Amino acid sequence: MESRDMRRQSRRVTGFVLALAGLALSLPISAPAHKLSSGSFLQLKPTATSDTTIQYVGRVNSASKFCRAGRPVQLYVGGILLTVVTTDRAGNWSVSGTLPPKGTEVTAVINRKVKKKRRHRHRCGGDTLTKKAQ
Repeated sequence: MESRDMRRQSRRVTGFVLALAGLALSLPISAPAHKLSSGSFLQLKPTATSDTTIQYVGRVNSASKFCRAGRPVQLYVGGILLTVVTTDRAGNWSVSGTLPPKGTEVTAVINRKVKKKRRHRHRCGGDTLTKKAQ
């Protein structure tokens, strides 16, 4: 008699577990949302290439490829916007210009970059670096 009752109870538990598993499988499964933040850091080297010309060479460094490639870099000479250049895939950029007076401040700026998708966000930090023209 006890073995019949135990079998019935075992069937009930098994039926309950199967129903619960079926319910769990019927629920929509979605990938977890994530937020990724990466720092971005500028390098800048102003180098005179002649008596009248200077070349500004730089790089945006980051652990994330997304934060290096295609970043607009604003280049200011003496507080005046000279140009905006875009980084290549590796984060490199360069531009030439007229040689400013020695000691003129040259500033490179990258703004924060955010890419949003559904349940997904990548954020790259901004940076500013100032050097003196040689």
